Amino acid sequence: MAGTTWENLGLPGQPNSAIWTGSVPASAPETVFAASRYGYLYRRDGDGDSWRKLWREFGEVSSVLWVPQS
Repeated sequence: MAGTTWENLGLPGQPNSAIWTGSVPASAPETVFAASRYGYLYRRDGDGDSWRKLWREFGEVSSVLWVPQS
């Protein structure tokens, strides 16, 4: 069952502010996104044991919405 246990994986480098939001897309439950308040976006896929910082940075993030491409 997903979420039965958690492990601190750490992020690749220091975020520029507090991690403000997270998202697990219903259509891709193996993918997790996290974002700092001031624009860093991180992604974890599958059973991966690490996060990666995405190249795009934003001015401010209050939520994350993932839209799959068809």
